[in-house]
Amino acid sequence: MKGRLALIGVGLALTVIAGLWFHAGTLSRKLESAETRASIALAANASNQITIDALRDAAVRDAARLRELDSVLTGIAQASAERRDTRERIATNDQTVADYLNQPVPCGLRDAASGDADCTGPD
Repeated sequence: MKGRLALIGVGLALTVIAGLWFHAGTLSRKLESAETRASIALAANASNQITIDALRDAAVRDAARLRELDSVLTGIAQASAERRDTRERIATNDQTVADYLNQPVPCGLRDAASGDADCTGPD
């Protein structure tokens, strides 16, 4: 009876040891897998950071160009307003210019500007 109990105890001990050994192997493979996934994630993060930095640099360059374009557009608007004011002032003060500006636009020019194919005015 004692021999049987001893064998059962030894069998149980061996089963537990074998289970722990397999469990340790499984844990080791899981750890390796987790380390592999972590290294892949770190590499992806590094690659993404390069892209993010490039996009930030592009945004800074684009903002500078937009400021330049805004300055150019402001200058164009000012020049256009000055010319319009000058034309209106001349048209108001000089009857010859006013008469000229009141003439109808020739058909050839009107077609190009408005796409009016049925122009009935003077050529």
